Amino acid sequence: KVRAERQKTATEDQPGFVGNMVRAVGAGLVDGAGAAFEGINLAADSGPRRMLTNQGTELVDAAAQALRDLGFDVIDADRDLDSERGQKLEDLQIREPNREEWIALEVRGYKGGAKTSDFQRLARFAARYERETTVSPSRRWLIVNHLINEPPASRPKAFESAPEDLELFAEDGGLVIDTRDLFQVVQMVEAGTLGWETAVDALSTQTGLFDLPSSDPPE
Repeated sequence: KVRAERQKTATEDQPGFVGNMVRAVGAGLVDGAGAAFEGINLAADSGPRRMLTNQGTELVDAAAQALRDLGFDVIDADRDLDSERGQKLEDLQIREPNREEWIALEVRGYKGGAKTSDFQRLARFAARYERETTVSPSRRWLIVNHLINEPPASRPKAFESAPEDLELFAEDGGLVIDTRDLFQVVQMVEAGTLGWETAVDALSTQTGLFDLPSSDPPE
């Protein structure tokens, strides 16, 4: 009940685009596949909307916060561990709630389409970590914000033209998460239209291209 009240208050307090989108999804006025992004002001993005428009550190920070909001333990590997090991690492290391296994995670933004070379990039990071620690990641996640100069609603799915590469990545426990989907998952959980357990389970069990889960039916 307390969590439900917090979610209700958080939804009512959300300003501007985010609040409108949350309330619209909660009321069933838009689907979760793209209509919620119509009319977004790309020039005024801040907070979680950085996942839709930014690259580099801004994008990594926004993605890390989104995962923390969902209950994942997040380590910024480049900042927190790079100085200890003296070399470039994956962007983030995360652990699922109440589990010890860790996931290697890279966050990438592109002005063009997402690049399959980042599959190999993530594999190298994971292999190097395993050599040094004898511990391998349970899975690998690639969070992508592609075609950032285009309106989010009009962007195609990531790696749509590279299904074979995506399939190979999935076979190694790889999951590609479009930042548009991660953004919506967080907002739906906060709105109470998607259960926290459902969201975490979808992220924890899927491979290939992340499929946004449906809203939970009202109780």
